[in-house]
Amino acid sequence: MRSSVARRTALVAAAATSLALLVAACTGKPNPTPTEADGDGVLGGISGVELSEGTLLISNGTSRVQIGDVTVTFPGPVTDAVWSPDGSRIAYVDGDGNIATARPDGTDVLVLTTTDRSVVRSRPTWARQWILYAERKADGTSTLRSIPANGCAIGDIPATGQEWPMDTGEGTSYVDLAPNGANTERPMRLAFQHNEPSGPEIWINDSNQRVPFTYKVVDGSEPAITLDGQKLAYVGPDGDIYVTIPNVGAPAGTRLTSGAGKPTRLAWSPDGRYIAYATPDAVQRVSTGGGANAPTTLFTTTGVPSYLYGSDNVLFPVTGADPTALSVAASQARWPQATMYAPGQGYLGAFTASIGLASQPPGRSGHGPVLLLGSADQLDPRVVAELGRVFGTIPPNTPPLARPRVYVDGPVSTAIDQELSQLGYQVVRGRPAPGRAPP
Repeated sequence: MRSSVARRTALVAAAATSLALLVAACTGKPNPTPTEADGDGVLGGISGVELSEGTLLISNGTSRVQIGDVTVTFPGPVTDAVWSPDGSRIAYVDGDGNIATARPDGTDVLVLTTTDRSVVRSRPTWARQWILYAERKADGTSTLRSIPANGCAIGDIPATGQEWPMDTGEGTSYVDLAPNGANTERPMRLAFQHNEPSGPEIWINDSNQRVPFTYKVVDGSEPAITLDGQKLAYVGPDGDIYVTIPNVGAPAGTRLTSGAGKPTRLAWSPDGRYIAYATPDAVQRVSTGGGANAPTTLFTTTGVPSYLYGSDNVLFPVTGADPTALSVAASQARWPQATMYAPGQGYLGAFTASIGLASQPPGRSGHGPVLLLGSADQLDPRVVAELGRVFGTIPPNTPPLARPRVYVDGPVSTAIDQELSQLGYQVVRGRPAPGRAPP
């Protein structure tokens, strides 16, 4: 029943930076004050509270949110709250039924959707620069939608978001629920519940393909995929929790519980040793060690659990008086060495580079290093070497528009454009469009 949607042209890697700072990217959106401290432990912390990997977040539809041993009062109701991968923000459904984010202390609220009483939104999940969620309509259908996490348009994708592009095949029901995303660069996998008249099923949308691929894994409900996309937990038709691999037609896997009591809202611990879940009366966790295990009660009232993964900001100290050497050192700290240029979804290397003068730095690349020249008339050999390192060898017969893109900005000689072209790069004058990565 679902038709394929054209593949996104905007693909931005999930860098280790504060998602809170993304809010500053759009005019008219709330901005964090530059002098504000990030908080204790990880980004966006709560004053006086040490947030660390594994801190559990529990929301129950009220304004009182449990974070570790502390209860935080938000400005309004909080439902289905989940940590961002770096711990800087929490995504949730607010009292108006909108998808919103806030800092863990309840401040700096950013409402991403527009109030619409004809739909019911649920289960926000972080997936790189997106927040995905389910949207149920009055006719009973439900679709998965994505919205930019910072409230800003990304390339051709509007700030209001769009239906997530995938295809569950002709002749299937149009009820998709409970999205849960892996957040690594590779693979980019989204697990979700697809309901058929015969019962719920677990499906995966895998964007680590030349063409995104959507497939059924197993019968069941309440999917939870690990952050690296390698393991899948779900509730089987018998009502117990299982762990399997997220592959086409996977086996039922290992059963972790026995008579779990209608578990929902499964959440992996960062180390993969436990799965937390909600029951009608409590929040419990079960060990992922082999065989059915007795659960441990974490909270004696029910709610939606979410573990903090707690990726801190990564700072690379780079010092020196030579701007070209500094830019190369920064590039080497950020971008891995590539053997062969292989653009496409899931590619871990740089897509582009930007070149300009140290006296007039270029705008940031869509997805790649910014390299500085000391002379407007000469391409520095160190810059050439760094381009070769981050892009790798360009395969023979690569079409011109598929070659690595180098943006040249500012009063740089056209002779440098010619040198770059002779090296096999696609040269573009000017800055890349904000938020856009190359196709």
